[in-house]
Amino acid sequence: MELFFVTTPEERSRILGVIDQNKATITDALNELDRLVDSDADKAVLAELKAARGRYVASFTRVAQQLGEGQRDTAAQTLKMEPLPAIDGLQGHVDALNESQRRQARDRGAAVQSQISEAVRRVICLGLVCLAAGILLASRTRFRSFARSPRQSLPRT
Repeated sequence: MELFFVTTPEERSRILGVIDQNKATITDALNELDRLVDSDADKAVLAELKAARGRYVASFTRVAQQLGEGQRDTAAQTLKMEPLPAIDGLQGHVDALNESQRRQARDRGAAVQSQISEAVRRVICLGLVCLAAGILLASRTRFRSFARSPRQSLPRT
C-alpha cells in the first residue's frame, strides 16, 4: 500500500527493498515450517499456504509494476481484485495451520501428562514394594533373633 504514496524514485526503491526483505523472511519461515511440520494434514495445509502466497506475491508484483509504469488507477483496481482478496485467503491457511498445530500440541501434552502420571504410579508402587520388602526383611531378622534357642539367648551363669 505504501507504493501508492511514494513521491520519489528513492522512496520507491527503499520500499521495494523492504518488500524484498519481507519476502525473503517469509520464504525462510515457510521453509522452516516445511521442515518442522510432521503430519500429512499439516503438510497439505502448508502446501496450500505456499500456493496462496505465490498467487498473492504474483498479484502484488503486478500492482507494483503497474504503479511503476504510472498506471495508478489500473493498479488500484488490480489491488482490489487480486492481492487484497488473496491476502484474506492466505490468512485463512495460516489460521488453519495454527489451529492444527495448537490441537496437536494439546493432544501431545495430554499424552505426555498421561505418561508422567503412569510413571508416578509405577514409582509409588515400586516404593511400596521396596518398603514391604524392607519391613519383611527387618521382621524376619528380628524374628530370627527371638527364635534362637533359649540357651543362646539367656546369659550364662
